[in-house]
Amino acid sequence: PCLIHYCMKGRECIVTKDGSAACRCIRQCAMHQRMVCGSDGHIYPNHCELHRAACLTGVAITIERGVHCVKHDYSNEDFLNLIII
Repeated sequence: PCLIHYCMKGRECIVTKDGSAACRCIRQCAMHQRMVCGSDGHIYPNHCELHRAACLTGVAITIERGVHCVKHDYSNEDFLNLIII
């Protein structure tokens, strides 16, 4: 059923107990690091994590580029390491 069922970004298809396809928020994204800034002001490790956060919170989060990302999530240790390097 999941081969023909489309799920939005940040979601994955699962097969329910009755055998039908359903979408749920992605449980775990790949570990690659290509940080992106979200319209919510947070820095995410990658696009997948941004879309996953949008799914989990039910809030639309878009990718911001350049100076539009002014609020930073400085609790993100990876982001601090990126600045130091």
